Amino acid sequence: MGCNRMKRVCVEGWRNINHSYAMVNQFQLLEMAKFPMELRHTDTPHYKSTWNAKDNASGLNADQTATLKAIKQPDPTEKLDAIYRIEYPFNFASSRADHTFVFGTTEHQTLEDKFVKRTVAQANGDESFTIITPSQWSKQGYLRAGFSDEKVRVVPHGINPDNLHIAKPQKRARFRKNIGLSDTDFMLLSMGAMTPNKGVDILVIAFALLHQKFDNLKLVLKDQSNLYGATAQNVINNVRKTKFANLLTDECLSDISIISDNLTLNQIHGLYAATDCLVSPYRAEGFNLTPLEAAACGVPIVVTKGGATDEFFNPCMGAQIESTLSSFEANDPRAFLNPQLDSLIHELEKLITGQNKCGGELGSQFVHENFSWNRVTKQLVSLFGVDVGA
Repeated sequence: MGCNRMKRVCVEGWRNINHSYAMVNQFQLLEMAKFPMELRHTDTPHYKSTWNAKDNASGLNADQTATLKAIKQPDPTEKLDAIYRIEYPFNFASSRADHTFVFGTTEHQTLEDKFVKRTVAQANGDESFTIITPSQWSKQGYLRAGFSDEKVRVVPHGINPDNLHIAKPQKRARFRKNIGLSDTDFMLLSMGAMTPNKGVDILVIAFALLHQKFDNLKLVLKDQSNLYGATAQNVINNVRKTKFANLLTDECLSDISIISDNLTLNQIHGLYAATDCLVSPYRAEGFNLTPLEAAACGVPIVVTKGGATDEFFNPCMGAQIESTLSSFEANDPRAFLNPQLDSLIHELEKLITGQNKCGGELGSQFVHENFSWNRVTKQLVSLFGVDVGA
């Protein structure tokens, strides 16, 4: 390749929707566009044909959308130094570029049938092929599948400082008023898919138990039913089938709010700003971006201990839920965590009563300094051979 030519990188993946892979791709692209490289993008088909920009809008603003739209498609004849794929299922095929990078997560540390086009052995034997994954937890899935350690590179996700920061008191008061909170209410938030790996059922049970003691406690469940079909109401209905059903009284349920609408990034910031604690008692995650985003806004977070969030968690951000690991049993090849209900309740009670003072400026500063999209995307493009400086 010519020594005077900038690296030419083509990203193949999803844009325009609010699926996590698409959001990661879009934020990475916005940063890549600032670096000394010739950037290209090819839109690949969404996993579900029903996903679209109208019903599953990304929430980006007009300037961000314009920047993404301006990225050129590759010319079939131009030389590519790297192709970076971020889509599902994972496309392990070789490419016409000098090097092929494939992003993917293994929430349960198993690849199962998540990949296409080549076998693991074929991809692992290709010197020009590299896996990108956002956590050491997720990396273990690739190692278990047969990839060598040097084939799998960990690059974390990040936050956009322009959208995610501590809100001024008057804005926080307005955001809280908009969702019907009083000054004395203590709001817990869960944001994301309502799939079993997220552990939202454990949160609902913990909330119901704590609600008996703290009548100012509120719970907001922001689901992604527009993408996955799984609703927050499904979770509540499932809890009703357990031994905890009697806890879900009318009074308790009246303090649980469900949001299923698509939100813009500004609206998401408003929701973080309004909350007193984001709770994620997850069983399995590839990274778990939502707690990182909340912490960037100064919101205390409570997350499961032992999983992907261990790699970005700092005590200044919040608290961890004790858990045990279940992995690779004969009837279930997946790895997952069992967050302990008593530990979750204990950590939440310390936050509600003010015994644990975390989050705020310290938590926000830690995230902004270590996990901005600019910082982590520099790590990514340096793997492509792009010189981004110090």
